[in-house]
Amino acid sequence: ICDSKDRGIWIRNLRHRTNLPAARLSKILKELEKRRLIKGIKSITSRTKALYLKYDVIPSREHTGGPWYEGQTFASDYVELVSSCARKLVADGCRRHGRRGVPIGELMAGLMSVFDDRLVGADVKTVLEVLKYDGKIERVPPAVASGLAGDVGGGTNGVGGGGGAGGGVFIKKEGGT
Repeated sequence: ICDSKDRGIWIRNLRHRTNLPAARLSKILKELEKRRLIKGIKSITSRTKALYLKYDVIPSREHTGGPWYEGQTFASDYVELVSSCARKLVADGCRRHGRRGVPIGELMAGLMSVFDDRLVGADVKTVLEVLKYDGKIERVPPAVASGLAGDVGGGTNGVGGGGGAGGGVFIKKEGGT
């Protein structure tokens, strides 16, 4: 269990690695849980299997779902809150600076400052990509962004890398809310 770190170990793998009968292993695990040396959790990937890790270890995002899950339930209200905040940041950034777009780094910094307790850069990129695919905002590559009215640049404020999927500028789509 200690070797599994934050990924945990499935009870089936414990049984296989220890060669203990199921009843004996179950007793041992209950005793270790009672002593608060290990904890059993349910992963979002497999809700019926028991996963064990050291008591003081925080489970990996692979098992918890990151900020998008509360326990075993998808947090759709939280996702909508983050999405609406991102759309507002794009609209306000365009309006405030009299420009057509907002650099991704500025959006990431803004969202991460508002939701600093739960979001990391990859989470913000996921939200921006979903908004892009939903037609709410549009991503303009850095080369095109330099030709937009106003000072938008393609910089990322040190967050998320330059070009590729992480770079560029997000603009509010005409008619998008």
